[in-house]
Amino acid sequence: ERWFYAIHVAIEAHGARALASIATARAAQAGGGTPDAAMLAGLRSVRDALRAANATLKRMPERCCDEQFYSVVRPFLQGWPAGGVVYAAEGSAQTHQGASGAQSSLLPAVDAWLGVKHARKASVSLRRSMPDAHRRCLAELEAAPSVRAFIVGLAAGRGAELRSAYNEAVRELLGFRRLHAGFAALYIRGAAKRAALKAGAVVEKEELGTGGTD
Repeated sequence: ERWFYAIHVAIEAHGARALASIATARAAQAGGGTPDAAMLAGLRSVRDALRAANATLKRMPERCCDEQFYSVVRPFLQGWPAGGVVYAAEGSAQTHQGASGAQSSLLPAVDAWLGVKHARKASVSLRRSMPDAHRRCLAELEAAPSVRAFIVGLAAGRGAELRSAYNEAVRELLGFRRLHAGFAALYIRGAAKRAALKAGAVVEKEELGTGGTD
């Protein structure tokens, strides 16, 4: 359990560097002129932070057993999204979403700045669990021009280095999400099937992450 949480904290620490660089790049862009150098530094910082986050996430299996996670840790992360829970003092059922990495503003902020769009909106509802300042920051990032829009708008012959850095950052972001999806399959869906087989039960529906995320 400690290792599971330590991995998440370390990923957030890596991401802090990227967020600081995004803020600097956005300030340079808003100031007019030619913010190419700040944009390039921001993209490389995001790339390096995501690369470090990937290396950290890959270490999850070192001290976090999938069966122990599913049977011991996950029950405390699920919350009560369906049916709710009744507190004696309240008298009526209250629904609560469980803890989820999708409640972090790190990747949504990177998505917004890079101009990455998602078809699924399962994680949007989890923003209600974010601090107000984080939600406002994401809304501001999403409303502002992305670095992708800036690069696409560059004149021909300018920005080759920016495009290369942008693609590298997106590759690291995609790598992180693929790695996370693989761990979701191992620690949640795979563990659920194995637990059901041990109990002689039939798995009728695959489990998702907390909040309906993959």
